[in-house]
Amino acid sequence: MSTNVHRVTSGDDGLDYALGGGFSRGGIILLKGGTGTGRTMLGCRFICKSRDLDEPAMIILTNQSKESFLSSIQNMGGDCNKCLMQRKHDILEFPWTSAKDAPIVFTQYLLRAKELEARRLLVDSFTPIAQLLGSPVEIHHAFVNMRDLLGKELCCTIMLVADVLRGESPSGGGVEEFLADTILELGFTDVGGHRVRELTIQKFRAGRIQRQRFVCTLERGFRTIRPFTLRVPEKTCRFQPLEDPPNKYSTGVEELDLLLDGGYPRRGVVLVDLGEQVTIPQYRLVINPVTWNFFSHKRGRVSLVGLGADLQTFEEHMLSGGFSQDELRHYARILTFDNSFPQLPFIFKLDGDCDRDINQYRTITEELVRATGAPILQIVSVDSLIAVYGTDTAARFLDLYLRFSRKMASLCFVIVRPYASALRTMVGSISDMHLRMDVVHDTLVLYGVKPRIDLHFVQPDASRGYLIPQLTRH
Repeated sequence: MSTNVHRVTSGDDGLDYALGGGFSRGGIILLKGGTGTGRTMLGCRFICKSRDLDEPAMIILTNQSKESFLSSIQNMGGDCNKCLMQRKHDILEFPWTSAKDAPIVFTQYLLRAKELEARRLLVDSFTPIAQLLGSPVEIHHAFVNMRDLLGKELCCTIMLVADVLRGESPSGGGVEEFLADTILELGFTDVGGHRVRELTIQKFRAGRIQRQRFVCTLERGFRTIRPFTLRVPEKTCRFQPLEDPPNKYSTGVEELDLLLDGGYPRRGVVLVDLGEQVTIPQYRLVINPVTWNFFSHKRGRVSLVGLGADLQTFEEHMLSGGFSQDELRHYARILTFDNSFPQLPFIFKLDGDCDRDINQYRTITEELVRATGAPILQIVSVDSLIAVYGTDTAARFLDLYLRFSRKMASLCFVIVRPYASALRTMVGSISDMHLRMDVVHDTLVLYGVKPRIDLHFVQPDASRGYLIPQLTRH
């Protein structure tokens, strides 16, 4: 069906992608949502595209004034003044009227849209009008009138905002949903105590929905956040290091340094708490830049690798910052319980005895500190400790490991997967920083548990020739 339907951009690239190109031209879109979900901002995105496309458009307001709506558009970087002066746009406030007069007034406004030859109509919100119209017969008549007078004759695409009050079921706010061509619902989902906005496509007659649910943000106007997609740089470039702020280690990413008030604490323990859907490339997006920054400042890294790790993957991640094999062998030390790892000077096998392993770990770390003359970055994956030692002995290893790490003035990362809840609690109680990474509707998110840091969406940025995280506030 979608190949035979003319499309109209929604104003948002992610939503257009999900709809296979946009809304059906001349269709009726029902946009439902409660207070604060972003209905008006999405309506602004939709209506502002008429300015970009040099098309006439009309807006009918019931819940806010013309001045308030114009302010919302200006906050997104838009400006309606030129369109209003050229009479390509018209913004009308629906008056307080009786139920008897409401159908007449609404019809007059539709005739005004026809006179303007509007290609887009936004009614924000249609719920008060539906309440004035009262009966299902009158609401049905209003829909048919809009569809015939504007949709069929002018190919005008109509967006109706419907209010969903808190505690009520997300119905159409008095609107007969079966008459709409497209139904969108805005709401919230809870992620670690953060209320994250989400958009659900409930109905789309014009074709197959490519993706039904997105997370979205109102930062710089309404935007859906596309699912996490790993982008590999076309050409690998050398990582550009950042200077460390006082008493901190830089994360290697300017945005992340600002978010974490300068970076990671010196002598600090950072718990990186991973959700069950977080993949290795996703959490490496945060871990790799700090490693590259340590290498750039001629500081080393000791890693006790997790389950499923292999040398080739480890090397690919390290070398993707533009470093050489010689630098990797000089600055990196790998500890593993896996006998399949090759015999190389920078790879060390642990035998599964906690006391011997911790002593070997200390020896390797002290030698690397002497070789580089600087504190090092230490990373341990708790999953491998539990698999080899069991929970109780793994807790003992971590206690000795973290004490030694602080003594060496290192920066220590502890990577914890979902099933290690007991050790997560233990490390979280003594850590200086607790970061949580999770996946929501296939989108990677990052937020701080300790200290409390706002949730951000994370996308890979390959524009510099190496991958670093690009952060968007929710």
